Amino acid sequence: MVYAQSEVYQTMAPAHDCCCQCDDPCQYSPYVRMHGAKIFSSKNISDENDIEDPLCNDVKIKTLMIENLTKDATTSKRSIQKTLEEKFSTKFNVICALGDFSYVAYTDKYCQTSNDLVTCYAFKPL
Repeated sequence: MVYAQSEVYQTMAPAHDCCCQCDDPCQYSPYVRMHGAKIFSSKNISDENDIEDPLCNDVKIKTLMIENLTKDATTSKRSIQKTLEEKFSTKFNVICALGDFSYVAYTDKYCQTSNDLVTCYAFKPL
C-alpha cells in the first residue's frame, strides 16, 4: 500500500531563526519585533533575565554557556547541556560546531555564544 505524502504546514512562526557566521545575522528576530508577529511567542517572555540581543535572550543562559565553553565542540555541548539542565530543571538542546551552521528553533529561551574556535547554540524546546 502506498500513501500520499502529506503537506507540512507551519502552524506558528519560528521563534528564533539564525546562523552563526552569516553576513547579516539573525534578521528574523528584529523583523518579528517590528511587525508584531510576537503573537506566536510565549505569553510570559518578559522577565528580569530577558535581553534585547538577537543571539541570546537570557542573561543566565549566556553566563552559564560562557563558563562552560571550551575549545572542543563535543566537550562544550555536553558541559553546557548538563549545566543548563541542572540550573533550570528542564531540558535544553545544545548544538556546537567548529564551523558555520544555520538553524531554526521553536523556543522562547535561547542563546548563542562563541570563542575563537567553537560556536554553541542552546535552546529550551517548546
